[in-house]
Amino acid sequence: MTLEEFERWFIREICRYHMTPHEDWERLRRLRCGPMGSRRMARWFPPDLDVAQLTRRFLPWVERTVTAGGVQIGHRRYWHESFATRIGLKIAIHVDERTIREVYPQIDEKLVAARVVGSFPHVTKVEWDAAAAALRNRGRAFQQSGGQTEIARLVHANRQEVQGATIRTREQRCLRKRLEREGISHSAGPPPEGLQEERAKWLPVEELGR
Repeated sequence: MTLEEFERWFIREICRYHMTPHEDWERLRRLRCGPMGSRRMARWFPPDLDVAQLTRRFLPWVERTVTAGGVQIGHRRYWHESFATRIGLKIAIHVDERTIREVYPQIDEKLVAARVVGSFPHVTKVEWDAAAAALRNRGRAFQQSGGQTEIARLVHANRQEVQGATIRTREQRCLRKRLEREGISHSAGPPPEGLQEERAKWLPVEELGR
């Protein structure tokens, strides 16, 4: 059987055991209830038993104070619509370590499903904690292997780049203003057509007398 199949089987066995008359039941029947005592006691167990609710009752639980953002468990926030009228109150929350997507707060004697706030994968708490620990270890290894020094070098290089560009821009503006004051055009390339300087025209000696 899978874990879920075994869980359902186990809960049914517990219910069957409690619904089966035992020696103490028979003694109680004889002393108090008469011949129909066992049947009356068996009726105490509802035939439409809510397996999901009974399963959640077996889960470990913690106590949390409801805030405007919900309840926080393991650096994750969970929310249920019933929290809106219970802000500031402490409630019991049952936690199923087979999933981090929901927890089960007790609201009016019933365990409801409160969903996690944000996008989280469907993994167990053990898997999530292991992945988070591995990520932290990689971060520490990066820092220990010179990551901080490399980051500082990159930040310094970028600042030098910005300062150099600022200085060059300021120098270009000063040069342009100086050229404008001296009446020299700062534009590059040949002057526009029609404004080109007219060169002297030389004639042969024999044509000078004409």
